[in-house]
Amino acid sequence: KVVDSIEKARALAEKNDLKIGEKYGRRPDGFDFSNSPGEMMSEKIRGKKAVFTSTNLSVVLNKNSQRENVFIGTFCNAYALAKHLKKFQSVNFVACSSKLRDFFIRFEDLVGIGKIIFELKKFEKLEMNFSSKICLWIYNNFKTKSLLLSPNTYGTILCAGWNDIALSTKENNLNVLPVCKYEKGFVSVKSI
Repeated sequence: KVVDSIEKARALAEKNDLKIGEKYGRRPDGFDFSNSPGEMMSEKIRGKKAVFTSTNLSVVLNKNSQRENVFIGTFCNAYALAKHLKKFQSVNFVACSSKLRDFFIRFEDLVGIGKIIFELKKFEKLEMNFSSKICLWIYNNFKTKSLLLSPNTYGTILCAGWNDIALSTKENNLNVLPVCKYEKGFVSVKSI
């Protein structure tokens, strides 16, 4: 269950559910895990149900109106996502920026979208708008090194360590595709 606040996560968590999340990069009090990629690889998480909240992603997912075919993509699963998206006639991307702290889209989101577009282009010729072309240009010219231009990268390093940056920028190392389903009061996420 993905919810848009710490309070909802605590309220919706059932007895054996893990509470996973972060607020501005820090694990909330009483939560089992943050959303650190290093922590997500723990055997303690595998096969368990969880309630998740975060500063950006969970808020964007919950504020989005109910839609079909909403997937979560990163550097790690860009190829798996692109392979799945090729069957759709049109694709829209949403970047997870915090309106509380940023005036613009976060740079790392642009790089990530560029990576997914790069993978999509392997399957078919794309018709892209100007924003998509910019994202692809950033990725093609800088790859994941461009993340060093993002102030948020340094915040993540301070909160979680360099290992989280290294894990979350490994390209195409996961053949997992999280798909979102909108339910009353939360978004459920399952892998396909």
